[in-house]
Amino acid sequence: MDEMYRVRKGQVAMVDVPELGYLSVEGRGVPDGPEFRSAAALLRAATAGLTPRWPIEALWWVEEAAMTELIGNVTWGRTNRMDLPPDGWRWRALLRAPDPAAGEAVAAAGEAIRYLRWTEGPCVQVLHIGPYPAEGPAVLRLYRAITAAGCRPRGVHHEIYLSDRPATHPQRMATLLRQPVEALREANKVLAG
Repeated sequence: MDEMYRVRKGQVAMVDVPELGYLSVEGRGVPDGPEFRSAAALLRAATAGLTPRWPIEALWWVEEAAMTELIGNVTWGRTNRMDLPPDGWRWRALLRAPDPAAGEAVAAAGEAIRYLRWTEGPCVQVLHIGPYPAEGPAVLRLYRAITAAGCRPRGVHHEIYLSDRPATHPQRMATLLRQPVEALREANKVLAG
């Protein structure tokens, strides 16, 4: 597996994610909810037989005001959970796929799956071990590391599910939490220019 997927528990790392191809399905609902599990199964079925077998990934977001409140609550220790109403979460389930195979998978799946190429660029990431609802402390560590590095978040929260969900006990689940970033100096140049 690529180096950008390897991080030790508790270690915060900076990676530069190049342009990659993904199959994607968009939806709404809680992490690990039935809609998301169905999308992950659809992506797995569409790429059956391909090697290497990449982990399911997802981009997660909410409306800006809800995310600001959520991050503030985690940052200031008011909660260590990423709680929102179930319909508040938006997501894009992703699975890496090479271009020729992706075209075949999209054609076979109809309109449910799209293919996209995406360059994520500079990111900060941390490995969380445990159930999804307990990610709060790892998210806090991630955002503190972003600030300490003189950066600010850019784009949406990215999760990479390194464990096979049905076969792994929730306390042993391994999830790579990734956040694209930009340097504050560069952001300030854009604002000033």
